[in-house]
Amino acid sequence: MRQLLKFCFGLAAAALCLELVLRLLPVSTSTLSGYHFDPRLLSYPAHHRFVISTGWDLENAQHHLTNNFGFVSDIDFVPDPQAIALVGDSFVEASMLPADERLDRRMHELTQRSVYALGAPGSGLLDYAERMRFAADRFGIKTFVVILEEGDVLQSFCGSGQVHGRCVDPDSLQSLDYQQAPASRLKQLLRHSALMQYLVSQLKLDPIAWVGDLRQSPRPLTPATATTAPAVDRSNVVDAVVQEFFVKTSLCKNARCILVFEDRTIAGFKRNAMQQLGRDRLLGLAQMHGIQVLDLGPELRDFTTQTGLSLAVSPRDRHWNRAAVEKVASAVARELNSPQKPPVQE
Repeated sequence: MRQLLKFCFGLAAAALCLELVLRLLPVSTSTLSGYHFDPRLLSYPAHHRFVISTGWDLENAQHHLTNNFGFVSDIDFVPDPQAIALVGDSFVEASMLPADERLDRRMHELTQRSVYALGAPGSGLLDYAERMRFAADRFGIKTFVVILEEGDVLQSFCGSGQVHGRCVDPDSLQSLDYQQAPASRLKQLLRHSALMQYLVSQLKLDPIAWVGDLRQSPRPLTPATATTAPAVDRSNVVDAVVQEFFVKTSLCKNARCILVFEDRTIAGFKRNAMQQLGRDRLLGLAQMHGIQVLDLGPELRDFTTQTGLSLAVSPRDRHWNRAAVEKVASAVARELNSPQKPPVQE
């Protein structure tokens, strides 16, 4: 018993020492994400400070302060019909970049209009529609730029693990409301531990075996390109998701909407059949609804071919770096300055 007590005391002392040391380092901290302002929108608390870094060596540490609506932005959101709503996932939030290198800041500098970055990691196509609805209702916004990545359609399947507030059930094809379950008090407490955050956020260990899921979803540090379609044919679910997206974004009939397609194949990722189908369906219906489409693939691919430079933050983080953001912002600004095309008659 004495040996056991000594062992437990030594273990506790070691854990305490690690906790104190890690608190001095830029370990990713708890984001406290939740449904703070809308029952279908996950965001952080207003004016919340948090730290994010990558890997065991705490690479590329960034310190962030959220705005009045809990989004990573250096401006508060107020009613402004002239503002641009920039909607997407971690590519829009860009928590791996300092504020002056993020897409919203560069778009503002090029357009001289306020840009509201409504980005949230780990979300899909139907969540984007909810954020567009929120921006139109709360702020009177009439211009929307939506950044789409390869997995956004598949991530809108119920059960994908990438849903914030709306999804399509793969069996019934019904669009359903969804809310992530709140964390238990124990999980909330442990998320404030630098040691536990280091194990989860930096080392990517799964703490379920100890105290349950300590991951504060959504908080992926890399783009969610690992989402794969089920082995069975899910083309009907893809169609249902895309159709639901355009139903939910009917506000584009009286607004300016631009869909911006990110191309993961430039970074060496392969596009599977369901991702390709989702992309094709989005492109086709966007044209039908008179929504402008910007495919970034050719421009970004030309840049990497001509310069030999990477568009990624680092080998461990495939989000856009400063050079990529510059190219994307310039392309979007050009598109915003071009005339809106009328819808194609069915």
